[in-house]
Order: sequence, then structure tokens, then C-alpha cells
Amino acid sequence: MELFRFKNLSEFNDLEHFVSTRKGGFSKPPFEFNNMSLECNDIHTIINRKELSEILNLPLENFVYQYQTHTKNVIIINQSHKGRGTTDINDALQDNDAMITSEKQICIVAMAADCVPVLLFDSENKIVAAIHSGWKGTIQEITKTTVQKMIDEFNSKPENIFAGIGPSIGKCCYEIGNEVAEKIKSKLEYSDKVLFFNNKTQKFHFDLWLANKLQLEKIGINTKNIEIAEICTKCNQDFYYSARNNDLGRFSAGIFLK
Repeated sequence: MELFRFKNLSEFNDLEHFVSTRKGGFSKPPFEFNNMSLECNDIHTIINRKELSEILNLPLENFVYQYQTHTKNVIIINQSHKGRGTTDINDALQDNDAMITSEKQICIVAMAADCVPVLLFDSENKIVAAIHSGWKGTIQEITKTTVQKMIDEFNSKPENIFAGIGPSIGKCCYEIGNEVAEKIKSKLEYSDKVLFFNNKTQKFHFDLWLANKLQLEKIGINTKNIEIAEICTKCNQDFYYSARNNDLGRFSAGIFLK
């Protein structure tokens, strides 16, 4: 199983994180090969998750999964949440798109297949967060909301937070309709920086990476502490699932304190 890791987050010995790829795993077509989602009736998903847990040397019952619905809802995870959604999608945290925890040995996970997974680490207070941010979550500024909750609940200071913006559909491929473009313009004060009209495609394109980066900077996180994977899932279908490429599988991004 091949995993992607951020350089900045990899520098901390008390932290583990990952972004899974579709390389490795046991899923059969049309989910080939390392599908991490229980939403698509792939009988091999739990096997894939168990293999991931073995690679990370963390029991599967220490993972927490959420049922993502493109909200800006954020929940703080404690010991009582361990194992939620690991083997049963109905047991996942419902109607939620971001998680924060200060507990050691609990891996919080965001799923994706074009949407942006964002991982956060407060290196001073030892707090981690995992965020799922599609266009709906992005215009609701779920990434900024999550950082604000870290500040409010754990006294995190933005200058101590490191961020990884994971693989997702890039501005090269993220075509959107006029209706979505208008919503972006109405919701984001920096829409002129993240929305552009492509004369070749005759479509508006949305830069999810930059939009989430600007949210992080807006709340005070140092630019040098933000790493963008700069991997477009639609352009790299051999490595990542892409809903725009009609993939049914999903990859996952997780983070935990050792």
C-alpha cells in the first residue's frame, strides 16, 4: 500500500499522518484497488482499512470515521468515539465534516475523491484535526471554522499550527457551472483570487487549494507552515480516486498523536 505524506508534518516525531492512494489494497473492479469507503458496497474496504492500520501500527478500533455531508460541522473527538464508523457506515459520526482531538492514539479520518482533505497539527498544545472540504465546505470556510474551534476549545495559537492541504481536484480540471460560480462570489470575499473563467473550456474554474490556504492565512497561520500537495486527483487517476472520472472508490487522509 502506497501512502502520501506531507514533508512539514513528517518532521514531528510525536505525530503520524497519511493520505492513502489507490495503489495496493484488495478491492476488485470497479473499486480497484485500495478503496477506503464503506459507502459503495465494496466488501474489501474493511480488509483495506485493516491493512492500513497494520502499516500505521494502530488498531483499527482506534480509528474514527465520519459520514460526510458537505457541512461546516466540526466535532471534538474523545475516547468514547473510538472505533466509530470503522466497520459500519451507519455507526460513523453523522452529518459531520471535520474532527479535532487531543487524545493520543486516536486516528481521525477524512474521505475524499476530488474534495480537499486538510490535516492540521498544533505542535505546541498537541492537537490534531482532519477536514473534508469540497466546494460547499470551502465556501462555508470549514477549514477556518475548524482552526477557530481549536483556538476556542484548546487555546491553540495559529502560529503553532501546521497544515497539509491534500490531493484533490486542481484548478486545472475543476470546472463549475455559473450557479456555483455565483455562490462562490457571494460567499467568499477573496473569490477573485480563486475563481477564474477558462476561455478554452468556456467554464469557470475553482481553485480549492488556494481557497483553503487563504482561509488558513486569514486566521493567522504562517504561510511557511502550510504545505499543499499540488496533486490533482483527476489528472492522477492511477494514484487517486476522482469522482469527476466516475470513480466509485474513495481515498482517506488521517492523522493521530503517537
